[in-house]
Amino acid sequence: MTMLVRRNMNYRVAFKMLLNSVSAKSGQVRFKRINDTLGHQKGDETLSKFAIILEKSKRDLDICARYGGEEFMLVLPHTELHEANIIAERLRIIVENSFKDDIGLTTSYTGPDFNRARN
Repeated sequence: MTMLVRRNMNYRVAFKMLLNSVSAKSGQVRFKRINDTLGHQKGDETLSKFAIILEKSKRDLDICARYGGEEFMLVLPHTELHEANIIAERLRIIVENSFKDDIGLTTSYTGPDFNRARN
């Protein structure tokens, strides 16, 4: 991460960081509710499946990591803001389709924009 920030500052290489939070699709319920209603084992299985989906769906140069709890981080080197938005939406659709017959999971993305145009 530090290396990417330094490259951004020194060479003006754009990258984006997407932070996402996993939630149940019905009413956008927080993930804690999944653990509370379906049990921690189901919650752990869900997070494992989600992580595998992210890992398989990301580009080779992207970095995926669990940030904490039900939150994951996706670092997108050499990516402009409009490209990050397209990637985030594609991943959201993949996640929803992967869990539609299971617990109805969705994800939302947010994150800082490390823009090349820094002074």
